Amino acid sequence: MTVVSFPEKVKPKVGEIIDVPGLGLMQVIKTYGEGSFCRDVLLGEKMDISKAWLMVKNFETQDHQNVSSAEEANFIQAGILHYRQRMIHAQVSVVVGIGFNSYTNGGKTQLLQYEAYAGETGSDLLWQLSDEGAEALIIAIYRQIIQPVFDHCSDPLHDGWLLDGLDAKIRNVAVTGDMRAGFKCTYVDLFSWKTSSMTPSGRVYSLEYPEPTDVLAIELGKIRSYYKPGIMMDFWMSLVRVKPEKADLYYQVMSKLAQEANSTHSLMEKVREYVQGNNLSVGRLALHQVKKLIADWGPKDAFKIRLFACALAFHRSTARALLPKVFGTTHFQEGPPTRIEEAKELLLQMCACPITSKRERSRVKSSTANV
Repeated sequence: MTVVSFPEKVKPKVGEIIDVPGLGLMQVIKTYGEGSFCRDVLLGEKMDISKAWLMVKNFETQDHQNVSSAEEANFIQAGILHYRQRMIHAQVSVVVGIGFNSYTNGGKTQLLQYEAYAGETGSDLLWQLSDEGAEALIIAIYRQIIQPVFDHCSDPLHDGWLLDGLDAKIRNVAVTGDMRAGFKCTYVDLFSWKTSSMTPSGRVYSLEYPEPTDVLAIELGKIRSYYKPGIMMDFWMSLVRVKPEKADLYYQVMSKLAQEANSTHSLMEKVREYVQGNNLSVGRLALHQVKKLIADWGPKDAFKIRLFACALAFHRSTARALLPKVFGTTHFQEGPPTRIEEAKELLLQMCACPITSKRERSRVKSSTANV
């Protein structure tokens, strides 16, 4: 039996036996793309009598000028655990069996997080489901994760804003069960934590690690993670990235849920504003109309660009391959979006694709399902 040390520079492969610090031998069941802060993420089965399935996440902490790698590891662990407790307090289902191991690698303290396997990734499951199943899944995620945060974490002084937030993408939800028995949804993305605190200069919102310093990146991040309409917008876009051809179905389901919330503000206002209603009619505009519409859009309009791209992908099946590129060129996690002109050019390329008929749209498989 060949055993591979973990972590190493070369990512482990499915089926390999790895030796995980503090956990022992595990067989790799599945690997995941890199998370934020250079994490290696995998699902493994312990090779002991328990045969337990664990999610394992490795954090590459560093020595900084005023902070050692050991101090950074402790800070990250404390942030994750604090956020987890805040979500439990909000009655959100979060990962169980969570634990941490610190170890030394190359003279630096590294941090390993592990937790019980909570089910299939929501985006993978959505791709497999019928329209009826997708509707049931969206409702389950809203009721079990999004709505509890809206109900229990609202800022009493600022309508529509939250004190503790969410990164409400469907890929950040693990799911067990089925449509008949009911879906059990678990929020699995505890890093980077979304908590806020009051300071003498005002409320400070945690967004990423390390925290962005650019003003626009901070404002966009706050809208996406702490503003109720922004959270609904981000969740809807994450659904569309899996199946753009079902964007109108997802819109209608989420609009019904938003109406039930009976808020003084519209939870779907940003989506409705930029895609022109549940038929996403902005995606049918002619090329000359689109050029005029987006001419003055800049970095602050990153959400407009993404929503517009979702509408274009819904109406134009051959444009769907460009959808991930639009999201990539409007990235603002560490700083402001700097490739806006490139993103706008991608919108024009999408618009040049022919409009797909409703019948054809239902037959065409999405090319962005695994994004």
